[in-house]
Amino acid sequence: MAAAPLSDAQERVIAAAVERLREAGVDIARANEAFEALALGSDWAVAWLCRNPEQAARLLDDGEHERAPTRDELAADLADDLRDIDCSDPSPDGPLGRVLRDVRNRRMIGILLRDLSGACRLEDTVRTLSHLADVIIEASLACLQSVAEQEWGAPPAVDGEPQQLVVLAMGKLGARELNLSSDIDLIFAHRAPGTVSAGAITTQEFFVRLGRRLIALLDTRTSRGFVFRVDMRLRPYGDAGPLVQHVDAMLEYYREQGRDWERYAMVKARAVTGEAPTRKRLEAGLRPFVYRRYLDFGAFEALRDMKALIVAEVRRRKAETDVKLGAGGIREVEFVAQVFQLVHGGRDPALRTRALLDVLPRIEQAGLLASSDVRVLAEAYRFLRDVEHRLQARADAQTQRLPAGEEDRARLAATFGLALSAFEETLSRHRTEVRRIFDASVDATPEPARAESAAGDEAARDWSALWADMLEEDTRASAGEVLVSALAAAGVADPAAARDRLLVLAQRRASLSPKTVACERIDALVPIVLDCLADASAPDRGLAGVLRIVEAVLRRSVYLTLLIERPQALDLLLRLAGASERIVATLERHPSLLDELLDESRLLTVPTRESLEAELVARCARIPAD
Repeated sequence: MAAAPLSDAQERVIAAAVERLREAGVDIARANEAFEALALGSDWAVAWLCRNPEQAARLLDDGEHERAPTRDELAADLADDLRDIDCSDPSPDGPLGRVLRDVRNRRMIGILLRDLSGACRLEDTVRTLSHLADVIIEASLACLQSVAEQEWGAPPAVDGEPQQLVVLAMGKLGARELNLSSDIDLIFAHRAPGTVSAGAITTQEFFVRLGRRLIALLDTRTSRGFVFRVDMRLRPYGDAGPLVQHVDAMLEYYREQGRDWERYAMVKARAVTGEAPTRKRLEAGLRPFVYRRYLDFGAFEALRDMKALIVAEVRRRKAETDVKLGAGGIREVEFVAQVFQLVHGGRDPALRTRALLDVLPRIEQAGLLASSDVRVLAEAYRFLRDVEHRLQARADAQTQRLPAGEEDRARLAATFGLALSAFEETLSRHRTEVRRIFDASVDATPEPARAESAAGDEAARDWSALWADMLEEDTRASAGEVLVSALAAAGVADPAAARDRLLVLAQRRASLSPKTVACERIDALVPIVLDCLADASAPDRGLAGVLRIVEAVLRRSVYLTLLIERPQALDLLLRLAGASERIVATLERHPSLLDELLDESRLLTVPTRESLEAELVARCARIPAD
């Protein structure tokens, strides 16, 4: 698409900004086009360069208007800047805080010069921003911990290795996808409890104090601005939890209390600092929490719930113009990718990558999403993230909302070389396509629900009511009598025996903590099973076998979800349970085999030698080399 000519108003914006830069002593001629693009897209950058014209020369000398620095170059340059700095004052306004803010601002200008002038791709922009955050966190902590150990004593070494604060980067920083004005979501940990060498405070208190200093150093806004906004709310127990935990306590939290949204958040988690063994142990310990060994259809339900909350929040905030949270926005692209990661990542290690643009082609290779949809999502994601960056570049502000005024929207469109109408048409097309794929992948059930007649709907409601009455002592006897009649009408030869089996399950369910996910899923599944009996070839044996399997997986509710979400799998299970005691006994001992019900044609077809060899090779290829 050809670039649209700039309007007179846009030309005046550029001319005025360029003139200001010249008057401040910035050498515009050395990169005229890049500075004109910067002038159109970022008032903040122009104002900062006018106050610090010498920094423009440094950027140009380093060629940053054309080429992104590597991580090693960023780290080496920062080390030079900090070499003679007195770190004994850890305050945001101290020498360390001033240098960090100047470095952040200068590097941000270089990123904006390349991004707005088209000298780099989205991937280059977000990677450089993430590398910058990483090296600043590492260098800051090195300075702060050295001073802290002089003040309070050193944490005890473990296995001969000094303890460091482990900074776990979440979200976009964890995936190295940081945007121009993003928070950095962090979680802090340390290796082991103990007492510092001076003996006055515990190791945890040492790292809590250190963590607070790091947050204040980076997050506090001074006359020079801030370094990065820091958000710690993703840590265990949120704001109510301790700022730092040792690794064993943190892993225990996720094993025992981790919630679905925390699994979603942990997909991108990455340890930035800390001694290597601790980082490796923490990441390895979190992996089973995020990626279950079986096909995890409970993730669909969790993501639908999160999506409903986001939709409600968008309505409350009237955020339809938000390119991140609004319909067809960045968050929905991320949801599509992450639902496949959470559901299938336990079995397919290739899906356990953090960056969205890396995982999309892997989802395609796994046959989970059509090539055309993967291409649409990747193109939309790049465009939406570029829009996000242009919105944030204007004033170094944390926003994803499109401007309300037509003149401001036209200026935004011009940063893409587009007329306003063409920009809005492109944006609308991308968002419509994202919403279509999102609805198909996340909002829809994984498999079409069983078609029900009006009578079938009524029957399902009756089964639900009967099951609910079986759970209550006061109504259990009368419900049992009605249940016997209903089971007989469904074709069960010995309805009294079937009722007794259901009573055993009701009593087992009562042993679980009330209002747990497992209870909710049992209550959803039992009426569906009963409703299937009328079509079962051997309803007595089928029901008895299915109830035995349900009892075996009561505390592993993901399998209950699989049967709820996949009606065809439940139908097949009833058939198999009615036909074979051996199959029931095998599934009781090895419930992970329930995943095999998802592909009936494969399960009921005798495999060839060639197909067995191909499957074995494919499965072995996924096993880590060690």
